[in-house]
Formats: sequence, structure tokens, C-alpha cells
Amino acid sequence: MGRQLKFNIFRYNPEDPKSVPHMESFDLEETDALTLYIALNRLR
Repeated sequence: MGRQLKFNIFRYNPEDPKSVPHMESFDLEETDALTLYIALNRLR
């Protein structure tokens, strides 16, 4: 069992007039060979 990783992502879509800047929190379990690129793709 890997560590629990917490990501705080700032989200905002400037092309959407209804979009409001905000933070979202996500938790992922660390796995072998996990890179930031892989983690961000999983969060997407």
C-alpha cells in the first residue's frame, strides 16, 4: 500500500463567463513509477 498523496489544483476557465476561480482537492494513492505527469492525467 502506497502513501496517500493530496493535490490542490487551482481551476479556472477564462473562456467561460460563469467560471469562478477555485481550488479543488484530490487524493491519490501512490503507486510504483508514479510521476507527476501520470498523477495529473489520472486527476483529469
